[in-house]
Amino acid sequence: MSSDAQRSQVNPNEPKQDPPPVLWNKIPPLVRFTQSPNKGSEQIDERCFTYCWQTAGGRAAHRPPICRSTCLRRVLPHEVGQIAFRSNGQQLEAGERKYPLPPEGQRLMAYFSSLIRQSEEDAARPDPESRKYHWEEGYYLWTSKNTYGIADKFGMMQKSLEEQVAAQHRKEEVLRKWQHVDEELIRRADPVTRSLPGKGKPWFADSHNDAMLIPLSHALTPLTAPFQNVLGPMEKTVGLMRENFESGATQRLAGQILEKLQSPEPYQIARDAAVEMWKLLMNPPDDEGGDSSI
Repeated sequence: MSSDAQRSQVNPNEPKQDPPPVLWNKIPPLVRFTQSPNKGSEQIDERCFTYCWQTAGGRAAHRPPICRSTCLRRVLPHEVGQIAFRSNGQQLEAGERKYPLPPEGQRLMAYFSSLIRQSEEDAARPDPESRKYHWEEGYYLWTSKNTYGIADKFGMMQKSLEEQVAAQHRKEEVLRKWQHVDEELIRRADPVTRSLPGKGKPWFADSHNDAMLIPLSHALTPLTAPFQNVLGPMEKTVGLMRENFESGATQRLAGQILEKLQSPEPYQIARDAAVEMWKLLMNPPDDEGGDSSI
């Protein structure tokens, strides 16, 4: 009994043993680092100007109005921010969130990329038509003349980029099903049924053809690319001039030129040159081998 009591007593001089490690504590946690959307949530990131008109004949025929819309969209940092993974202590590995552009943006991005593919390195890259382009931080200009597409745009203004991409995927899935069903019905139908007009396709099937999404940062690149060959060497020249000025070489050269101008040598050289020129004008040399009778 006394031995058990002695064992139960804790010796204050002995070091405390740490508890056994828990497996859960060894798993690196996932940490998200994004700019809080609550900060500056009242900041306007999109403005639209839309106008429509209708004719008396169009109203009588129940045709949709004719509309035009232009929107300026600013993608903020927290929308395409980074997700970081804690690996070892404070060391972080980050990756951007990528959301594909809608079809009208994919088409124009491929066009802008094809304009600046001029070098052999660019020619070796994948075809711009086969690439997938994503939203980036910056300004975008959206314009459309499709009435239903403009109405859908107003609905998209209340959705995040992630929700907009999900909505676009649902539209593409509906369009694929419609194309499959329509082709199957035409294949199985008799010749008389095939000649009849089929069921209209979804309104959003061709709406992107009447719209444009222009990334302003990429749109300006083809305009400045032709000047890069001319203005590119200027940066190197300015850099060399700055290095010479900072090292004092420019000041030393200016001092040597000023010292030389203050000496009598330049004036003496100019005087000798003027005297020789005067002699040539007053006593021109005879033409050798010329006809003296002329």
